[in-house]
Amino acid sequence: NVIDINDNSPVFDLPNSTTFYVNETASQGHPLFTLTARDVDIGSNAKLIFDVSDPFAVSRTGNVSVNSSLDYEMQTKYNVTVTVSDMGKQNRSASVRVSVCVINVNEHSPEFAEAAYEAALCEGPM
Repeated sequence: NVIDINDNSPVFDLPNSTTFYVNETASQGHPLFTLTARDVDIGSNAKLIFDVSDPFAVSRTGNVSVNSSLDYEMQTKYNVTVTVSDMGKQNRSASVRVSVCVINVNEHSPEFAEAAYEAALCEGPM
């Protein structure tokens, strides 16, 4: 019986510095992208878990989503590190950096500074 030792780290199928875009009005749970990774070990040494920081969340299957409200006026870009770890006794991990750019949505209607304005117009040729 051969027992696998955890001698391989997980590998992302995504290059570093990939950029994704999301509207600032995206609600909690809005899907952004899916990450995939692989580990050539076997058994629990090949079972993977993902981790990412707020304001994003990642599922066990690598689906990254919005976890809290976004506001373009507060932050236009997030540089996020996503980590994948195997579940071996001495787990091994890998990380990838992605950028998430927040797209501004015009949520404010234009407003006049004064309640009323007056103007005079002359008729006829000038």
